[in-house]
Amino acid sequence: MNIGLTHRRQSGSDGALDQAEAYYEKARTWFERAANRSGQAEVELSLAVLEQARGRMELARQHLISSEAYLRNIDQAFEQIPPRIQAQMLTSKADIHDSFGESEEAERLYKEALSIYELHPDPLQEASTLVNSAGLYARLNRNREARKLLERAREIAEGFADQEPRQLLGVLYNNLGRTYQDISENDVALSYYQR
Repeated sequence: MNIGLTHRRQSGSDGALDQAEAYYEKARTWFERAANRSGQAEVELSLAVLEQARGRMELARQHLISSEAYLRNIDQAFEQIPPRIQAQMLTSKADIHDSFGESEEAERLYKEALSIYELHPDPLQEASTLVNSAGLYARLNRNREARKLLERAREIAEGFADQEPRQLLGVLYNNLGRTYQDISENDVALSYYQR
């Protein structure tokens, strides 16, 4: 899964998405053999994000539905999804629903992910979720709410400014810049882009 994720994040390079898909399919095979439904749900969600990146929204939706079906069928007595993974999956689902224009569902999922982070801290992932949620609010012209989430994300990011992983911080600052740009605060956006 992580090798596939790494290739997916390099989507600008030739064949990266195809390589990501091949690794996700390998992961699917292993999760199926192990009867690991949470793993299968994670594969389907990753494939949904991949198809979203390719612009194939109907395929993305089909994978999202499959992911949700696996999650509904988990036997809670035997298979637990770690809270951090639950929150990341909720954020990915929210991102996909947002790209479908399903704002209410996206907002609900972002809030659910953030509530998990309150109980089970994962600061940098929380910051990414805050930024994505702020982007949704900015597109809905809910600028005050967007700014509040961005400021919380900034506080978190600055708490990690002298630590690894720098790549994630770079992505976070880029997303902060883009969201401030969406709410027409261009000077702030430029400062984040420069960081």
